[in-house]
Amino acid sequence: MRLGPLDKPADLQSVLPVQILCALGGLLFVLFEGALAQWSIFYNSAPLLALCYIYFMYIAYPFRLSLLAVLLMGVFSEVMFFQMLGANSIAFVIAALVTQWRASHLADADFIELWANFSLIVILVGTIKLVIYFISHFSLPDLSSLLQQTGMTVLLFPIFYVVLVSLSSVLVKIMSVQSG
Repeated sequence: MRLGPLDKPADLQSVLPVQILCALGGLLFVLFEGALAQWSIFYNSAPLLALCYIYFMYIAYPFRLSLLAVLLMGVFSEVMFFQMLGANSIAFVIAALVTQWRASHLADADFIELWANFSLIVILVGTIKLVIYFISHFSLPDLSSLLQQTGMTVLLFPIFYVVLVSLSSVLVKIMSVQSG
């Protein structure tokens, strides 16, 4: 007798539910980034908190955030905030690939090295956005807002990194209490 899909026991060791939760967390950070864009100090140049999240996840938990989730985060931010389609999603995917490539080296790095590497990735993302904008419009966008966004992202990275490390340690403690 053949068992149906409802009769088979559940695979409790699958990483898919954790990856889905991490992707949903990334979408929440995109919404928080949009909320920051409503403040007058960040108008039109909100810091890229989703990029901070992608960077943290690829260094701290390398296989928890898939490239598809990163692509969806980029597309979601473009659709929600009426940005040019393709700019954020391509930049986020390239940043995720670069971070994934450097993750083994950065796993044991000190914070200054993490911050310097993140700064280079933010500059890379800004350059990718400039190139995509230039290819599609044959002109350069307002560089002051892009430079302010890059600077604010780099300056707020330590605060956001500490918040993510704290949330991560709290979640690990909760999971250890539940399993132990």
